[in-house]
Amino acid sequence: MSLFERELLKRLDSYKAEGLIDARSESNLRKALEAKAGASARASREALYIVGAILVFTAFAVWVCHNWAAFGERLQEALAFVPLAISAVLGVFAIKKDLPQAWKEAAAFLNVAGVAAMIYAISRIYNIQGDTARFCLAVICLSAPAALIFRSGAAIAAICVLNAAFSAACPEPELALGIGIYAAAALIAYSHLKTGGVFRNAVMVFVCLCSTVSISSAASYEGRGTVLAAGFAGVFLAASATKRLSQSPLSGNPFALSGFLILLWAVCMGASRYALESLSEPAAAEAPAAFYPAFWTLCALYLFSIFRAFRNQRRVNALLAASAVFPAFAAAMFSGSFWISAAVVNAAAFFGAAAMFAGGISANSRILSNAGVAVILLQCAARAFESQADAGIRAAAFAAAGLLLMAFNFYLNRRKSDAR
Repeated sequence: MSLFERELLKRLDSYKAEGLIDARSESNLRKALEAKAGASARASREALYIVGAILVFTAFAVWVCHNWAAFGERLQEALAFVPLAISAVLGVFAIKKDLPQAWKEAAAFLNVAGVAAMIYAISRIYNIQGDTARFCLAVICLSAPAALIFRSGAAIAAICVLNAAFSAACPEPELALGIGIYAAAALIAYSHLKTGGVFRNAVMVFVCLCSTVSISSAASYEGRGTVLAAGFAGVFLAASATKRLSQSPLSGNPFALSGFLILLWAVCMGASRYALESLSEPAAAEAPAAFYPAFWTLCALYLFSIFRAFRNQRRVNALLAASAVFPAFAAAMFSGSFWISAAVVNAAAFFGAAAMFAGGISANSRILSNAGVAVILLQCAARAFESQADAGIRAAAFAAAGLLLMAFNFYLNRRKSDAR
């Protein structure tokens, strides 16, 4: 219940006394607002119940861990399955009583934690030596059904964190399995989450960012992770330019928002002098074999997204222009020259930011225009005092960005004066 609705509920009697509303309207408004206040209070109490239960369970877990060595082997085996049993009971209770989604989220997340605790405890009891990759993969496989049954965004986020640890520790041939887990998590989150738009979009953004960071770090070498990160940004932005996903750029579109956040990182850290120098150098002999399959897969997805976008006349051209950061980084990698890399990458970043700014103004979208300004300002801040070698390029880029902003400000003022 918002502050406005609470204040309105307080003033209903005075509005009725002053004759601003009649008795029937006052009664209907009071019933509706009181019902909404009751629902809000119930949601708050349920949240407190969940937090309290988590604290009690945490206290029990701390006590058990502290006294673990004093327990017998049979008691240790029984305690290893307690968290998993609690999550199962809570899940069945939430489904039978049709409790709110928060209870199902808690049950699914507790299932992931319970599976991890069970595997760790059993391996500790029987002294089973394993590695991080196998542990994470086992937890993912055993807890994935709970994420599907409860349609839990919290469980999906936990699985992505475990998959990041698996991708970092697994042998290189198994990296494709980690990529498949990310793809499945994104598909489930996009098509099955029924917990509300904001929560669903937050989970989608987390999955996209987690997969980008994990795959780029696991398959890259000598700064070439920026190319893969830019590839993800290009694919997300180009896919978001189509009719199906372009209804609300950035604000209600998790793919566009993820691409924008990755773009911010790419133009700030990935386009630094050190990154561009390492990017333009020849590839090392010990480079991971997974880099080029991941790179060419992103190229195919990018071209497919561009093809779909250009077939749609209602596409968002600003997002297409911003997606050009991927071919810019790819050209920088194959150019072999630092100066070409710096010119191409910085030009693509400024061009994409300017297109977002212009597209936001023409479409009356403050979010899109502010996103373009954020990219320009962040890139300027990251390049201002980096080195003296490419000062001319940076000075020209800063001047062009400043003139562009002033020109659009002049254009906006003219439009407002004409409207008056």
